Amino acid sequence: VFMNILTCQEYMKETILEPLDHKNLDQDVLHFADVVSTTKNLAAYIWDSLQKRLPEGCLYKVKNL
Repeated sequence: VFMNILTCQEYMKETILEPLDHKNLDQDVLHFADVVSTTKNLAAYIWDSLQKRLPEGCLYKVKNL
């Protein structure tokens, strides 16, 4: 599955940057009110959020660079 990079960047902005950037995960992000904010749980949150926005089969890995 191919996607325009600008579309991909917009999806990432909507699903990762806007809800998470410069936030206290435990206090400001509703998902982490009941989930410990470990890097594993953060990766799972990002995966689930992107999976909902991207076309099926487009997402195969969430990786920390």
